Amino acid sequence: MTTAAWYLFDEWGDPRGYFLKEGDPPVPVIDEEIKGNEGWQRAQVVSFEELAHICAMRRFRVVIRIMEA
Repeated sequence: MTTAAWYLFDEWGDPRGYFLKEGDPPVPVIDEEIKGNEGWQRAQVVSFEELAHICAMRRFRVVIRIMEA
């Protein structure tokens, strides 16, 4: 199983935390719901872009829509 770092931003570009996602592959999926992190309970993935790898770990900038604060 692989792990990737997701750097989370809301639709206005404000940082909303990050987390390490495990999976095979651990790539974000548009419309996927994720559980709370730093002041919100539930969010939906709106878009993402892959960033440069660090030490073979994949990294993503993930834009989320907060559905429940």
